[in-house]
Amino acid sequence: MAETTNPITIDNIRKQVQSILSWEAIRNSQVISRFLEFVVEEKLSGRTDEIKEYTIGVKALGRPVDFNPQLDAIVRIHAGRLRRMLGEYYKEKGINDAIIIEIPKGTYIPVFEERTAGSKKEFLLASADSALSSTLIHITENLSDHKLVLAVFPFHNLSNKQAMNYFVEGMGEQLTIDLARFQHISVLSYYSTWKYSAEVKDFSKLKQITGADYVLAGSVRFIDDMVRFNVELASSQNGIMIWTETYLRRLTLTNVYDVQDEIVNQILTAIADDHGIISNIKASHVSPLKRTRNQTVYEAMSLYFAYQKEYDATHYQSAFNALKQAVNIEPENPVVLAMLSKLFLDKFALAPSNSKDLLEEGMKYGQRAVECDQHCQQAHQSLAWAYLLSGKKEESYQSIQRCISLNPKATTITGNMGFGLICLGHYEQGFELISKSMQLSPRLPWCSKLGLSMYYYYRQNFVESSAWAEKIVSPEFPFISLLRLALQRKMRLLNPEVGDVKTDHKFAPGLRKHIPENIGRFVLDAGVKAQLLDDVCYTGAAVK
Repeated sequence: MAETTNPITIDNIRKQVQSILSWEAIRNSQVISRFLEFVVEEKLSGRTDEIKEYTIGVKALGRPVDFNPQLDAIVRIHAGRLRRMLGEYYKEKGINDAIIIEIPKGTYIPVFEERTAGSKKEFLLASADSALSSTLIHITENLSDHKLVLAVFPFHNLSNKQAMNYFVEGMGEQLTIDLARFQHISVLSYYSTWKYSAEVKDFSKLKQITGADYVLAGSVRFIDDMVRFNVELASSQNGIMIWTETYLRRLTLTNVYDVQDEIVNQILTAIADDHGIISNIKASHVSPLKRTRNQTVYEAMSLYFAYQKEYDATHYQSAFNALKQAVNIEPENPVVLAMLSKLFLDKFALAPSNSKDLLEEGMKYGQRAVECDQHCQQAHQSLAWAYLLSGKKEESYQSIQRCISLNPKATTITGNMGFGLICLGHYEQGFELISKSMQLSPRLPWCSKLGLSMYYYYRQNFVESSAWAEKIVSPEFPFISLLRLALQRKMRLLNPEVGDVKTDHKFAPGLRKHIPENIGRFVLDAGVKAQLLDDVCYTGAAVK
């Protein structure tokens, strides 16, 4: 019996790479050549942990050491080009090559496979029944195992002002760039979807070609000095409209980019923010392929977002159990780690007495999230919260600044960080962030309301402080009860007719002995902390 030789050896793989690099289309692109050589050599050297977006950008593509993949999509763009070129190579020059080199979607780590009879690998190009078969990429793998995939189509100019095409085209491009900064969704390259938009009319065909779950599209009309935007989010599987909105603005030569930024921010808040449309889409709406492969992780994230809305014990426990399981499945998923960190920290903040185990677990998962991805905004948010509750002012402040810088257009997160800054004593800076989030989102999270109450307490505007404190529906952190109690005294001093301050307060078991500690968790400004404690002690609530 003839002995068969395995062609998958290091030498043969390197020879295969040289064959690919000698192909004219790739030989003429130094960027693609460096990309392929780098990832293959790292894999052959056993350094797969180095094959990440940041290291590819710096070591293969020549980006500086402060390269930020969240802000610069260069690696993702060229990865898409490389995958397409490999597909074309194996359909032309490499059609009979024994070794197939592929870079699967969702990773940059190459895979080496032997071509065997009857198992010829299908690559990337669309089927021949489409007029686009020579140009479209047939993406059958999802961009991420745990994220919804979104395609932004170019907006259409429906007026006769063709000179404004630059403004209309810029809308889609800017939306793609800004949406890519949100960690819980994946966004297709704008220039890839731009090619499809003119020719793909069937949503089911779009789903087959791009792998996108949802499509964001719109139109723009210019009438005199007014501009009207119609924007829609639709399912690529069946074309059903998920969300639509119309924006009408006055446009002048001096406010063109201000209007564009405003509308982009409004759209981002509506669909991509923590309380936006995409975060509320249930796991059952994902394609069948995703349901079978990623249901546990995706549902865990959905349960977390549901908990963020309600902040009750039932939603908390469901999200906690699901995220613990998700972390076991994807132990290096920074978003899941950050969410689990936040749940531990929330439970710590809700406990009347100091529970160091909860704080330590929250800190541990927050640090792990940042270690897994330095550019994950949720990771830095959780770590900032952990540092704050630990009383580490400088570390918390640095994490807050890093968190905001990663995506200043994430309305809910920046509002949360505004609350954190107020807790640290950076009142004006925190107030400014919360005020901006209020302008973009009609739904103000509880922590932003608490932050505003604390801000006005610091400013000695106790009427406004009380008004905001009363708007907080949930959760019932012990600190919120103590702040309301302190404000009762302030209101009594402002208006003696209010009546005496109640002294028969009902607190959670153990809280009365831990009032200074509970105030200190959220108030790191010594002066304001002393004033709050004095007000609470006046009511007879604190144990002296």
